[in-house]
Amino acid sequence: MTLLASKLADELKALGLYSTEPAAINAWANAFNNYFTDAMSNAVPIAPGALPAAKAAMISAMVGLSTSAGPVSLQASIVAYWGSLIPATAWPTVTVITPPVLLAGLTATLVSVFAANITSKASKNDSMTAIANAIHAANVGGIAVWPVPIGPQPIV
Repeated sequence: MTLLASKLADELKALGLYSTEPAAINAWANAFNNYFTDAMSNAVPIAPGALPAAKAAMISAMVGLSTSAGPVSLQASIVAYWGSLIPATAWPTVTVITPPVLLAGLTATLVSVFAANITSKASKNDSMTAIANAIHAANVGGIAVWPVPIGPQPIV
């Protein structure tokens, strides 16, 4: 498999309403983690053992999700997720993982998406699809460095 916006959208659409921020954070982290289980590099799936630490980092960084700083919280948590991936644990022999450069602009993109969802009075499904598309687009472009002769390969 590969990372698909549609899988993330399905995960987000399945989220319920939560009465506490920690419950919402855990649900969002589960959704993103489920999406990321399909990541591949050099036609090799990511090792499941690489994901628990990344998910834990995501949860720790997502404080403020339920406030107006939600987009900042989501960007910080996804950056933390990527930053916690241990190269050789994610893909044996990989020496470096470089997160996608578009993650740097995710907050601004999400602010725009959230505003458009509100202005258009989008349904939950349409809203979550738009959010998933924005998050997925920011997750395109990660690189895993494999040993020579393979070298840098995209994470898809």
